Amino acid sequence: MSPSLPSATPAIWREYLALTKPKVVSLLLFTAVGAMFVAAGGLPNPGALLGVLVGGYMSTGGAGVFNMILDRDIDAGMRRTKRRPLVTGSISVPQAAVFGGLLSAGSFVVLLLTTNLLTALLAWAGLLFYVLVYTAWLKWATWQNIVIGGAAGAVLPLLGWAAVTDSLPWMAWILFLLIFMWTPVHFWALAFLVSDQYAAVGVPMAPAVIGTQRTLHQMVLYTVLTVLSTLAPVTALFHFR
Repeated sequence: MSPSLPSATPAIWREYLALTKPKVVSLLLFTAVGAMFVAAGGLPNPGALLGVLVGGYMSTGGAGVFNMILDRDIDAGMRRTKRRPLVTGSISVPQAAVFGGLLSAGSFVVLLLTTNLLTALLAWAGLLFYVLVYTAWLKWATWQNIVIGGAAGAVLPLLGWAAVTDSLPWMAWILFLLIFMWTPVHFWALAFLVSDQYAAVGVPMAPAVIGTQRTLHQMVLYTVLTVLSTLAPVTALFHFR
């Protein structure tokens, strides 16, 4: 009789945390909290602030979980992602799906109870756009994937502003535009480091598809647009006087 195989070690909390992409989420939450302070003209309501931090983490973290579920095959083929929990098998796909579902549903409840319906809906809009539009479609369809897909991350300033005012005035949309324009430059700079890995798994990231020179031209373009976006609030203030 062959010896029985040892049972798999239960996934520890750090591996579930890794599914939520905590480093990315922390940057996104910074833009949401920053928008809350601008909208409030100072310190926002502490309950709403806590709700955005908790509910915002749950919604963006849930999006990260579903992203890893859909991308687990390509993650296995890239050096920088091959140690992710769904690749190593420390967490199963059904376990991750339940975890992501609980985070997504919980985020709606938390944001609804601590802020308002608009904020809760914005969180879900960002989640669905990131998972269904960017991860499931755009990521494979075009090298402009991160340009359009950047709208998912740019929703966070809208979410933060709505949490304070229950509205989306022009200033909130300028903050959306700023993050939207900044995202491609930030992402392509990182993509240059692993362009060979993207090419190996067939994901059409700009450096791997259109080459270094054209990608740099695109980065310069979006850098200029990002700078112009930072000037938009000043221009708008003079216009609305």
